[in-house]
Amino acid sequence: MPNLVDIPVIVSTLVTFFTMGGTDASIELLKGVTVNGALKLAELKDELIVQPAVNKALEQFQQNPLDVSVKSELEEQLKTALENHPALQQMAVQVQGDIKAEDGSVAAAVISGNVTITNGKV
Repeated sequence: MPNLVDIPVIVSTLVTFFTMGGTDASIELLKGVTVNGALKLAELKDELIVQPAVNKALEQFQQNPLDVSVKSELEEQLKTALENHPALQQMAVQVQGDIKAEDGSVAAAVISGNVTITNGKV
């Protein structure tokens, strides 16, 4: 699965949220994000912490927030959970078979060498 650009930002924000107990992170969040965004983040947080792996990593992080390996484990669990979250899934289309134009010509998936133009079409 490809890395989504927003996932590292969400993970970083959630770790800050957990580290600062929520209030300070919320104030920082509101400076750069709309109120709707903050509400969505809170909803997302609620959805993530009910997942056993995320919850376990969060509990360990809250017990020892200065432990780098514990923080890394929380970040990894959040990243995995977010990559699998339906709201963050990228739309993908898997094509099976040939892609054909109206005239019956077939689109090439990989082109190497020269491209010949016939009757005004590439």
